[in-house]
Amino acid sequence: FSGRLDALVDVYPAPDAKGQVDAPERYPAEVLFERPDRYRVVLRPGTKRELRIVAEAGIVRWYDLATGLSGKEQADDVSHPLALALLATAGELSRFGTAVDLPTIKHSPLRGARLDPRGSAAGVSSAIAWFDADGRLVGLDIQRSDGGRLFVAVQAFDRNVKTTPDDFRL
Repeated sequence: FSGRLDALVDVYPAPDAKGQVDAPERYPAEVLFERPDRYRVVLRPGTKRELRIVAEAGIVRWYDLATGLSGKEQADDVSHPLALALLATAGELSRFGTAVDLPTIKHSPLRGARLDPRGSAAGVSSAIAWFDADGRLVGLDIQRSDGGRLFVAVQAFDRNVKTTPDDFRL
C-alpha cells in the first residue's frame, strides 16, 4: 500500500509540574509513503526552514534547509516509534471496514475510532482517528504516555498513489 498525506501537525508538550501546557508547535507536513519503512516527510515545505527526511531499506537520510546540515543513519537509530506507528496506521485504517460504518457523534458530522496503541513502545497512551461524514480521514489525536499530545489535522489524504524511485530522493 502507499499513500500521500498533507497535514498540519500540532505538537503539545507534556504539562509542567503545575499542570500548565505550553502552546503547541505547528508544522505543515507532507508525507509520502509506500510502506512503513519507505517514506518521505517534508516539514515546513516551501519555507527557509524546510526539513526533508527520506527512509528506504533501513536507512534514513535528511537535509535541513535552514542549517544546511544533512545526514544518514540506520532507521532503527533515528526513527521515532510514534512516527512508524502513524505510518502503519495510515495504511491500515480502512483494512477491516469503512469509516462510514462508524457511529456518528450526536449533532456532529464527525466519526471517531479509538485506535489500540498495541504496547507502550511507541509512547502512545491513546489515539483517536477522526473521519468526516463521507468517511475521509480528517485528523489523528494522539495522547503520549508522557502527557504530551500530537494532533494531525489532515488536509488531504490519498491511498494507493503511484510512486516512483525519484519520489524518495532528498
